[in-house]
Amino acid sequence: ADLLKPLEPFYDSFRPSMWYFELVTIGRQLLVMSLATLLDASAVSYALASLLIMMVYTGILLVVSPYTSWQGNMMQLISSSTFMLVIICQLLATEQPAQDQKGEDKSVDHAVLQSCLIVVIVVSSA
Repeated sequence: ADLLKPLEPFYDSFRPSMWYFELVTIGRQLLVMSLATLLDASAVSYALASLLIMMVYTGILLVVSPYTSWQGNMMQLISSSTFMLVIICQLLATEQPAQDQKGEDKSVDHAVLQSCLIVVIVVSSA
């Protein structure tokens, strides 16, 4: 137990059964940051993949409530929701043509982003 004392700040805010959740959070951060190099694609693809990761992570937060306090869970939920909101706003702010180079309609993508924005706002205010 004395060997783990220096690591206590990393896990003492979590419920005892969720002591490992800081590793989940670090894994999420590494995955989001490394997507740019893993996906050799556009900024929109990167943002959408990041958004998907954040939605899964937020869902996990809602289901498992890993923190010992209600405030800890809410702060992490608000933080994740804010990050998703920033990604969605960034995507909505980028002007995209109604059709791409292949002639495919992009208005559906815009509608999906707007739906995601509504979900994030509802989850954040819950």
